[in-house]
Amino acid sequence: MMGRAGRPQYDEFGVAVLMTTHQDKSKYEAVFEKGEILESTLHHNIEFYLGAEICMGEIASKTAAMTWMKSSFLYQRLLKNPTHYKILAPGTVDPEDFENELSRYLDLKIDELLRYGVIKVDEYGSISPTGKAMGRFYLKLSTISMITNLKEAPNQRYILQQLSKAAEFSDHRLLQGEKGVLNLVNQNSELKYTVGESDLSTVGGGGTGAVREISDKVFLLIQCYLLGIVIRDAAEAASLNREMAKIIITSKRVIKAFVEHYVVKRDCIGIKACLDINRYLNSGCFDARNTSGSPKILAQIPNLGTKYSQILFDSGIRSIAALKQTPPSTIENLLKRNPPFGFHVIDSVNSFPVPSIAISKSKTNRNELDLFVGVANYEKVAQSKKSLLLSWISVLVYSNTNTLLIYCRAPVSKLRHPQKLTIDLSIPSHQFQSIQIFSSSDNHDQSYGYTPSQSASPDTHRKLLTLQHYFKKVFISPHIQL
Repeated sequence: MMGRAGRPQYDEFGVAVLMTTHQDKSKYEAVFEKGEILESTLHHNIEFYLGAEICMGEIASKTAAMTWMKSSFLYQRLLKNPTHYKILAPGTVDPEDFENELSRYLDLKIDELLRYGVIKVDEYGSISPTGKAMGRFYLKLSTISMITNLKEAPNQRYILQQLSKAAEFSDHRLLQGEKGVLNLVNQNSELKYTVGESDLSTVGGGGTGAVREISDKVFLLIQCYLLGIVIRDAAEAASLNREMAKIIITSKRVIKAFVEHYVVKRDCIGIKACLDINRYLNSGCFDARNTSGSPKILAQIPNLGTKYSQILFDSGIRSIAALKQTPPSTIENLLKRNPPFGFHVIDSVNSFPVPSIAISKSKTNRNELDLFVGVANYEKVAQSKKSLLLSWISVLVYSNTNTLLIYCRAPVSKLRHPQKLTIDLSIPSHQFQSIQIFSSSDNHDQSYGYTPSQSASPDTHRKLLTLQHYFKKVFISPHIQL
């Protein structure tokens, strides 16, 4: 792209210089002399755009779909160069036949959306939750097909494996020289999961499997990012580290569709596993409880980079909770920094949103509990405009038999005052012995410790145990008297 290469107030003309290689010289000369014909690429992913238009309500009938198609650049190029796209039947010249062939093509694409559950035909012509997720998160149809076939009650390893198989990563390549480097990464004892392990494995620690697919590459690079493993001493190191950043951006988008899928299926185990992965990706580190520890947990703090996090980690400060208890002067001595650096670090830690939960018997219905969800340190979080605007809180409530009762999300900015949620306990008695309530920040990973919980009401005859880490977990004892 070139602009005017001169000064309008002084020069009547400008000079633009294009420098290229000798091999590409003839290509650019042809562009200047003859021009270059541009062709549409809409047909490569038309299902996505068609589904997005249906989701937004712009297309509500096949007639509207044809009108939309005629307004596209693809339609104009089909009129002039139909053989390039291989959409229409060979020899389609007559205008009426052209319209019929194009209508048949759109019918096939709409039927494909129906087959994968992206849209559903009923008296209202509504869009399915799957279609909404496809449009909201810009997913390809093949990814949606994979998501709709996810198994029930998955573990985190399975979710990471399936996430790595998303079609959004198809533009990445597994080069021959990268296989050796990635196989060495797969043998790293710090990895949580390795290529070649069974889906039932929960902890890695160095694998013997070989990297063969693009999905294997994505699977390993996601973990390298979460564990702070930097690929060095290889010709492909720079390109792999750059790819890692692109993969993480895409993963954050795709995992949200995983969450919505399991919400539709009312699969509590799947929701929680996907929420865990979503939080790992946003915070940039694995949960401290499920790994042997990594300096990346401390690197969540804006004032601490890779070097400082490693120093603190090697000094025995291996969690956010431990860092909170560390005097600012100790942090400054370890990192050889002057005051008030230590106070700034502690201040950043204290600005992580801390979900608060209170529960009480409903005053209007014996079969309901009132759940109040807020942010305990809202005033502190509000001092950071970025944290206030970007942080979200998720709430998941389910019974001991994994019956979903509530799942919802809210931005921290809306939780200045605790918000009330109503838990409906009118489920069959044989399904209800206890309920579990999880509330987490979607953007931060914090370590854990036990703190006492306040009983909501003296006459509810329940014991509350609060596990205060990234999730606040409330157990309610069986045989509740309401």
